[in-house]
Amino acid sequence: MIRALILAAAGAVGLAAPAAAAAQDQCAVALVMAMDVSRSVSSREYDLQMNGLANAFRAPDVIDLIRAQKGGVMATVMIWGDETQQKQTTPWTLLTGGPELETFAAGIEQTHRSFGFTLTGLGAAMRFADGLLSENHTPCRRSVIDISGDGVWNDGPPPSVIWPTMARGITVNGLVILGATPDPYPYYRDEVIGGPGAFVETAADFDDYAHAIRLKLLRELSPALSMLRE
Repeated sequence: MIRALILAAAGAVGLAAPAAAAAQDQCAVALVMAMDVSRSVSSREYDLQMNGLANAFRAPDVIDLIRAQKGGVMATVMIWGDETQQKQTTPWTLLTGGPELETFAAGIEQTHRSFGFTLTGLGAAMRFADGLLSENHTPCRRSVIDISGDGVWNDGPPPSVIWPTMARGITVNGLVILGATPDPYPYYRDEVIGGPGAFVETAADFDDYAHAIRLKLLRELSPALSMLRE
């Protein structure tokens, strides 16, 4: 009996070691940045969003956190409007805190607004972002969709319909730009976000977006979260 227990324990250790090694080979987080370009977002506000996001990846404190992530951060950017309008605009990139960060940030800044001035297809945007995560072939310990917007859903499937179809273990966080009626904050809190550690960050307006997205990235990349495993 004792010999059997010893053998079982040895087997468990043997299985745990490859699993631990595999975890070390994974990136810390796969991150989809989903940017609202629906009709409530003016051309000026679009620029504030894209430039704010680009500069967040240039912020020294964000760069320091990216450098601290074991395996780095896989990141991509998409824009979204109504049910039929979603587009990946910056390809999947492994960020480790080197020169690739500036290339990634510059690509965000140079993103052309392919569409917009449409309704707000939040559920369809979540579905598209989920699909982008499945196309990332670099294993990561966490999968996060970071969805920015200034209004509630009004086109296509609602988030409540999309959530049951999404891959297990995904976290959806929200960045709400305040000021619209109805207030989008409670909608994002109750209907959009979900998964491990999910939260909503707020920006007082589009001029505050750069500050808010930087704070959001700092929270998403915090050491406590970066070591989570499904």
